[in-house]
Amino acid sequence: MLVQNRQSAVHAMQLVFPEVGSRFQRIGHKQGTTRETTVLQCEMNYEALKRGVSSIWFFAHMTGWWGKMCMFRDWRFCWVLSIAFELLELALQFVIPDFKECWWDSLLLDMLGANLLGMCLGRVTLWLLESKEYDWSGRRGKKLGYFRLALNQFTPFRWEQYHWEVFSSFKRFAEIVFAMMMCLVTELNAFFMLTTLGIPKESSFNSYRLFLMFMIGIPAASEVRLHIYFLSLNLLLPTGY
Repeated sequence: MLVQNRQSAVHAMQLVFPEVGSRFQRIGHKQGTTRETTVLQCEMNYEALKRGVSSIWFFAHMTGWWGKMCMFRDWRFCWVLSIAFELLELALQFVIPDFKECWWDSLLLDMLGANLLGMCLGRVTLWLLESKEYDWSGRRGKKLGYFRLALNQFTPFRWEQYHWEVFSSFKRFAEIVFAMMMCLVTELNAFFMLTTLGIPKESSFNSYRLFLMFMIGIPAASEVRLHIYFLSLNLLLPTGY
């Protein structure tokens, strides 16, 4: 995508995802731009709340923060990320039309609603995975053995809780901030792609991309934490070669 212009990139993606670029025609703008002049209806009532909860963005937020909790496994880490992303949405509204939302949508539905619910579901998932399950029949392990073996290639060795110890030193603080910045850049990249390439929010491309990032992010977060921990001991990560 880096060596192509917008039009050629859209045509290339349409070979696999035909709906890419349809957002341009839907909003009726010329020259392939997705700038929309949306008038926000910020009156908070039952219908507005119901529309917000039933929207695809609410489910996307909840699923995304479920995945982030499974990756980073720390309440404070996820809360800082959540607040930082809401501030980025506020700052980049003039660039990405999807970031334009009412104050109660950003605060209640996003941060204290979908984000918090996703984090709670993530903690429940981690709690379930940390508990050992006994299989007395002896069949389940054999039946799903190859599937679990393949799936485990994208997961860390253990589903343990992470202790990032952000304020233990300035170096550790800088390393954690850098990891957060990389996560925020990855998040913003998804929305910039939707806006630049005219990808509708209902496109299956979004689901496939988020699933791929989730599967890559779980072992990556584990490697980052171990890397930071071993650096604090002036040791090389066992897989650092």
